[in-house]
Amino acid sequence: MNGGLAADARLVAEILATAEGEALSSGAPHIGAEHLVIGCLTASDPSARAALAADRVDDRAVRAALARVLDRAVLRASVDPIGEVDDPDSVVEGTPSLSADAAAVLARARVLSRSHRPRGLQSADVLVAVAEQRDGVAAEVLDDLGVDRQRLFDFRDWSAGR
Repeated sequence: MNGGLAADARLVAEILATAEGEALSSGAPHIGAEHLVIGCLTASDPSARAALAADRVDDRAVRAALARVLDRAVLRASVDPIGEVDDPDSVVEGTPSLSADAAAVLARARVLSRSHRPRGLQSADVLVAVAEQRDGVAAEVLDDLGVDRQRLFDFRDWSAGR
């Protein structure tokens, strides 16, 4: 993708539109970093798909892994007498807000994108920013998929010319 704020904004809007749809379809109250991964893999910019090609991960695999991770979380919560589980029959109405982890991912992706200007923001920047997180649902999804984080970091460094 050619650099420039307008191009960066278009890519972020594209990723967020898909992520929002994923959050809404799953009933999530927020757009999480895990939804951003799906947005990256369906974006017109192919860099995230290229970064995950060796792991044979696509958006369908991420959706399946997310379902497994959430199922395990519900099971953990159901045996934890202190934990609370959201009502699975509740419906999230309106536009889901951006979670703190997703906002942090987008901010970090912007920093990463500056390392390879003039190309600008790429979907792989968002993916790498997610991979840098060690906690949370998105991290569990990447672990469930067996994603090699070091390979993603190497891809980041290669694309930045380091």
